[in-house]
Amino acid sequence: MQKKVAELESAGLAEREASTLVIGIDLGDRSSAYCVRTLGQQIVKEAMVVATATAIREAFQELRRQRVAMETGTHSRWLAQLLELMGHEVIVANARTLKLISESNQKSDKVDARLLSRRKAQRSSTFHRGARPLRSKSPKPASTL
Repeated sequence: MQKKVAELESAGLAEREASTLVIGIDLGDRSSAYCVRTLGQQIVKEAMVVATATAIREAFQELRRQRVAMETGTHSRWLAQLLELMGHEVIVANARTLKLISESNQKSDKVDARLLSRRKAQRSSTFHRGARPLRSKSPKPASTL
């Protein structure tokens, strides 16, 4: 955990004011790519995080409230709930209507995370707040978070 805190501090993210960053997360079954950018579109951090509640907590707990964007998927419900409990604003994109990602020729977790953060920093209407409208197929019930 000390390593994660040191990474955040070295990137200056832990000191950032609330609601000044957008984090795009491309969810995967084992790991997820994320991209952190300013509202002015500057990328300040890109990394991978293991797709577990513990790893997500460690990766994002030192941040003040920020906006997090992700696509709908198997893990989006529990992850959105966890991030909301941590105080972040979570925006979930309907994967079918997010053509920027679904029709992209450059498919990779890193590229998708970049596109999610860029799109939300532009205030796209493709996103919906919170995890409530989703139906989750996740094997991790919310009570285990």
